[in-house]
Formats: sequence, structure tokens, C-alpha cells
Amino acid sequence: MKRTKRIISFLVALSICVASYCSMGAGNSLEGVTPAEYAQSFMNTTDPDKKLLAGETIEIYDENDELSGFCVSLTKDGEANGYVVIKFYKDEDGAVKPVVSEFCLEQGVENIYQEIVQDERQEIVPAAETAALNRQEKKIYSLGPNEYSVEVTQDGEPVYANYTAPPMTKEEFKEQKKIAKEQKKLAKQKQKAQRAAAKTQKKVEKTAVQQAEGPSIVYTAAPPTFDNAGKVLVDKYSGSVNSQNSIPSPNLNYIVQADTETFMNSFACGVVAGLNLLYYYDSHGYPNMFSDLSTMYDVYSDLWNKSNTKVNKINNGIKYGTTINTDLYKAIKSVVESKGYALSYDHYWFDHWFSDYVRDINADKPILVLYNYINAEHKEDGHFVLAVGYVRTSQADYLQVQDTWHRELRYMNFSGFSYESVTGCSFNMLSMPSYK
Repeated sequence: MKRTKRIISFLVALSICVASYCSMGAGNSLEGVTPAEYAQSFMNTTDPDKKLLAGETIEIYDENDELSGFCVSLTKDGEANGYVVIKFYKDEDGAVKPVVSEFCLEQGVENIYQEIVQDERQEIVPAAETAALNRQEKKIYSLGPNEYSVEVTQDGEPVYANYTAPPMTKEEFKEQKKIAKEQKKLAKQKQKAQRAAAKTQKKVEKTAVQQAEGPSIVYTAAPPTFDNAGKVLVDKYSGSVNSQNSIPSPNLNYIVQADTETFMNSFACGVVAGLNLLYYYDSHGYPNMFSDLSTMYDVYSDLWNKSNTKVNKINNGIKYGTTINTDLYKAIKSVVESKGYALSYDHYWFDHWFSDYVRDINADKPILVLYNYINAEHKEDGHFVLAVGYVRTSQADYLQVQDTWHRELRYMNFSGFSYESVTGCSFNMLSMPSYK
């Protein structure tokens, strides 16, 4: 009975937290350096010791070509040191407010625009790359959770590059926009149903959920109406940091999609996330697990096969796979035990909160997180990331993740996207190697 009540409570909390950022409407713009000032204030609050400075601001547009946010570059001593992404939401009173949807604090990391344009896998010709980086009006598109594309001109035609796929033509990108609209429509319908269900649960008080689990932000896909975005985005971040922690993982050269596409002619986010979990353990006193690209083949293949990863598409000879989360966790345990170790894992599903992530990260237990969503074909899809840290603020909770696309770690707003569900699985090494 207690578990049933907690599941109901979780569903109500999910209906409160589930989100889709709103657009700001066509024709709106911010004056001066307001986004940079807001980002600067956020960094001064979140990590003042780094002494990072906010710099270049690039506008972010949605699938309707409407302004939906900003990416602000961070620098230290004149060198690139990450970025802050600011988006917008409507609170329960209908007021439009800014929120940091993600940020990165890694040395040498450029803003999202530069990272994509300079990615050699995109095969953007040098002339187009130079022209793109020198453009006065740079533009980033954000069509889905953690997904970004940029427009560059190549051979006189616009192409759209992103982190995970070859550049798209204008028509192909138009189709991606159409899919994004359908996804957000489905998310809005689900959110409406969840809100209706929540209202029938008289015994579950929203305030009690908020007090137990921190701030809950209600997002909406409906664009706000206002005269000037500058009146919405204040110059100063008003939140505060409640707690933060990271599992020590210095100088780890995590494996990413580009590596497995190059050396294995395949990619599956779950397998790569599992590979990086083993890499983490290898660097933390559990040798013979997995250390670098030279030892990747056998471990990667073992994880792929033991997790029953299925190929769902082939593009330019590269196989892309889908992995069931429970199969992946069992495969990781099997691979670890074959190395002479003992491993346990805790898979939390409906009966979990952000505090579960906090508890396990504080205990130095890395976590595989699976974000599930319904795609435009009304089928369930998802993405695995490896979580190694967190920041809890008075406005939002953030997970520090390695997302299998970037080597650097990023902080993602835990409740800031329209996901069908979010599940986690923490891992705990129980023994040192038993050499025979």
C-alpha cells in the first residue's frame, strides 16, 4: 500500500515537473547584454570560485523559428570555459520567467555554436566554417531536449549541422521541425492528462511534494505574449544553491559517439554509457576493466551482445542500436564479474526522486540515467547518460552528466524537459579483484 501511494505521489509530482520550454514569439529581442548579465549572475551564485566571465550571446530558436532562449559563452583568462543556456517557462500564475536549462563549466569548451561548426565529423568545408564563425548573426536551433542544430552556408546552400548526425539539407531540417512539433504536441497532451489526474488526488498536496523534493517548475508549450523580452529576463539570477557534489573523476577522456562510429562502425548510447561507467571504475582503483580506445573492442562488443542491443537503422555503413535498460544493467554486472569483481546495482523507477540521485552520488555511486519520450511516430524512444554529480538550487535541480556525445561534462535541468519518464540505476562495487 505504501508503494502504491508513493507511485501515485510520483505521478503527481511528474505532472507538476514535466516541462516544455516556451517560445518568446517572433520579432522579440533582448536589448544590450541582459542574457550575459543573467548568466554571469547565475555563475557567481552557482560556482563563484571559478571566476568565470560571461561573453558572447547567441540566440536560440525553436521549430517555429521563434526566439526561445540564449546560449551565453563563458571564459576564464580570455580562454573558452563552457557556456550557459537560458530558456523560458510560464509559472502557475502565467508569468513568463527565465530558467537555466543546462550549463557546462569545462576548460577549453566553446559555446554550442562553435562546438558544432568545428566538429570535424560534420565535414563542413573550411570556407563555410570560417564564414559561419565570422557571421554577425549566429543562430542555434533547439528542437528537442539537449538537441541543437546550427545553420551554415555550404556551396551556396544552407545546411543544418548538429552533434549526432551528418548535416541536413533545408528540406530535411524542415521535416525535423515537423517531427519536433508533433513531439511537443504529444507532450502537451500528456501533460494535460497528468494535470487532470493530479486534481483527482485530493490527498496529495502539491506543497507537500515541493517541500519534500525542492522546487517544481511548471512549463508550457504555449508562447507567452509581451511587448519586450527584456521586461521578462531580469539582469540578475535570483536563486541560491542549496547543495552540490560531484564524484571525483579528473581528466577522464570519456568515450563518445564519434569514437565508436570510427572504430566500431556502430553506436548505441546505452552501450557507450555502460562503457564509460567501466572506464570510471578502471580509473578509481579497479584495474583491468577498460582504460582507453586500445582496449575498447572486446568490452564494447561484450556489452553490446550481452545487453541484446538491437540494430534499428544503418546509415552510411554505421549501425545504430537500441538497448533495453534492464538488459543493459544485467550486461554491465556480467562484464564486471568476468573481470573478477562483485557489483550490485539499484534500479529506481516510479518510486524515486531527485534525492535518490543525491544520495547515491554523495556515496560515490555513479548512475546511468535513461530519459524516455514518445517520438513523432508515437513510439517510445530514449537516451542514456552517465551521471556523476548534481547541483540543487532554489529554482531547479541539475544532474552533471556525460551524455555519450561530448567528452566534457554538462549540467542538465532534471525537470526541465517533456520526458515520458526518467529512470536511474546506481552501481556499487562490492569487492576488489579476485585474482586466481
